[in-house]
Amino acid sequence: MRIWITAAVVAAGDQVAKFLIQAFLPENSTLVVWPPYLSLTHVQNPGGAFGIFAGWGTIIVFLSILVVVTAILLTSKITAAGYMWEAGLILGGTLGNLIDRLRIGQVIDFIDFSFWPAFNIADIALTAGVLLTLWHVVKNERRRGADCS
Repeated sequence: MRIWITAAVVAAGDQVAKFLIQAFLPENSTLVVWPPYLSLTHVQNPGGAFGIFAGWGTIIVFLSILVVVTAILLTSKITAAGYMWEAGLILGGTLGNLIDRLRIGQVIDFIDFSFWPAFNIADIALTAGVLLTLWHVVKNERRRGADCS
């Protein structure tokens, strides 16, 4: 259940933030929040996270749907393995960006650090979910290695 609650909160928060950006910040406009480091910049991203894989829209939609279906099919195994938060973050981020792709054909990005491509809440959740999964796997492997000694 934790997977689905986390995913719903992430996807809903992402969509609310994007709605507000669309409503109050014209496309390609910037609102400086913390000069010179952080701005809100309303951009449309046809690619993947952080602007990579531009032009791969159809493939990204297919892969996103595959992630969602896999999460549904493997929910009990994910829960048993203890990856609920990680899966919820990945699923929520995937859903947040998938909603954009299905609705407008691209993703709305708006968090803009001057040294990095613009991104959104879904991208943060995806990245955090993947990094937490890697950390979890490494931690478990080290524990198994110590148990075998």
